[in-house]
Amino acid sequence: WSFGDGTISNTPSTSHTYAANGNFEVCLVIRTEHGCETKICKQLLVEGNLAAPLQLSPNPVHTVLNVLFHATTKEMVNISLYNSNGTLVRSYSKNVIPGNNSWNFDVAALTAGMYSVVLQTSVQTTSALFFKQ
Repeated sequence: WSFGDGTISNTPSTSHTYAANGNFEVCLVIRTEHGCETKICKQLLVEGNLAAPLQLSPNPVHTVLNVLFHATTKEMVNISLYNSNGTLVRSYSKNVIPGNNSWNFDVAALTAGMYSVVLQTSVQTTSALFFKQ
């Protein structure tokens, strides 16, 4: 296997993660024990989301925190809000679909300070900070 980004693999079954977006030529060379060789190449376009997977607004916030999350799979996400001492102050579970998902959370009752939002799925974990005024 040649993945077009300078990475190769000699194992029959493999996987590869690209470090950047772009066009890559992926090639598989098959060699038999009798010396026959076949090379199969395909073009691969790797597109990525340049935006952060978790975006919070407004920041700082007074009453309603807008959360935008870019999910890679359809599944349940656990959302946790922690204060600056690391104490869990709120938790939610939401179903997400691949792509952008958005929610609004009422944070009016939280005391002023810094908080973190942590989102976890089976394949993604991401976090961001916000300030409550």
